Amino acid sequence: MSKRGKIRPTLLRQPAAIKPTPLPPARVSFSFKYLQADHGKFQFSHRDSPYFCKLLDRLKHVCELSWQEMRTSHKDSLRCHDHKWHETTEPKGFGLKGQLADCQGWQFALSSNEHGRVHGFFLDDVFFVVWLDPDHKLYNEHA
Repeated sequence: MSKRGKIRPTLLRQPAAIKPTPLPPARVSFSFKYLQADHGKFQFSHRDSPYFCKLLDRLKHVCELSWQEMRTSHKDSLRCHDHKWHETTEPKGFGLKGQLADCQGWQFALSSNEHGRVHGFFLDDVFFVVWLDPDHKLYNEHA
């Protein structure tokens, strides 16, 4: 305020308009809420620490991708694709209840072949892991 109690016009200046910054695409995150660790076919408790190190390394890598990038990425042997349940050893799918029964199943590889696959479904940008498949039993005809 000036000596006369009036506000100086320079102090009434409007702030510059803030331009919104475009948000980067949402990155994939993971949930293990529906992990079926006790499923007879998809056991992983017998695996050693290199398997779990590879699993964590792959999850970290995938968290750097958007859902679209994950689906279309052909580098790093990710090989992410949806399930055609009738071609698998689990034609009824994950066996989830309610609305989750209709969720499309997806998988991605941990490595080229050595460490198997991770199977689950997407809700928005969250991948819900249902099965860890270190022995490739979902598409194995002899399982």
